Amino acid sequence: MTSTSSRDPYLIITSDTHLSSSDGRWHDATAHFRSFLDSLKPDPPQIMFINGDLVDNVVLDSNKRPVTGTLSNWQKDVCEYISARGISDDIHFHGSLGPGHDFSSEISMECAGESLCSPRGSFNFNGFDFVWLSGKVHAFSNDPASREESFDIDDLIWLENELASKDNVVLMFHVPLTTEETITRGAWPGNRSITIPTEDKIYGIIDRHLDTIKMIFNGHIHGFIESEYKGIPLRIATFYNQGHYCKVSVHDEELNVTVHTHPSAGS
Repeated sequence: MTSTSSRDPYLIITSDTHLSSSDGRWHDATAHFRSFLDSLKPDPPQIMFINGDLVDNVVLDSNKRPVTGTLSNWQKDVCEYISARGISDDIHFHGSLGPGHDFSSEISMECAGESLCSPRGSFNFNGFDFVWLSGKVHAFSNDPASREESFDIDDLIWLENELASKDNVVLMFHVPLTTEETITRGAWPGNRSITIPTEDKIYGIIDRHLDTIKMIFNGHIHGFIESEYKGIPLRIATFYNQGHYCKVSVHDEELNVTVHTHPSAGS
């Protein structure tokens, strides 16, 4: 992968911005993201894709423990995201939805889709099709019998058709595939992993289109991860408290990706 000229057309892919109102646990996330958008004004991307967990919707209870916010808390966080997005009229914003933050058992994916971003879709950028979908709310249960597939069957059928009709795809969704790196970084208390279990149907779909998919972007595991799935490069670049993002451009019909960091106020 080669570096991009600062004036080449490019897009940005990041995730986990976790924007929050002053009532939320991570209310500093909003100021960090707004300063990032300000920094892009001299040379803005054509598109910014936020790969899940756009908002946080988590508050601290009376014992300072994080708990899921109410519908009112979520609406305030959404307002912060919409306000921040308004800083940059030149940027087209897209994203996937992160289960548990962008939507939940109380806030439907449809509602989040109307307020934040379309749960699935695609756009073409200089000969590459960027395709995304959003997973379902589930708890990564230790008991395989008690959990569901990570994606609705309608979304999987849609994805199969999208991949079958395209040649050069960049695939994006929030919760990462299981790889050697993500399974290590995604270890969670209770012998759980915050990656997609390998028995889920999405693996079979991806396996049928290994030649079509040129890159995969995930989120969810905070930090930067460089990995691969069966030869397909996989990247995670989360924004909250770390400022990681990827610049993506196309040069000589090849996809170029560079990793960058926007420092937080405390850095």
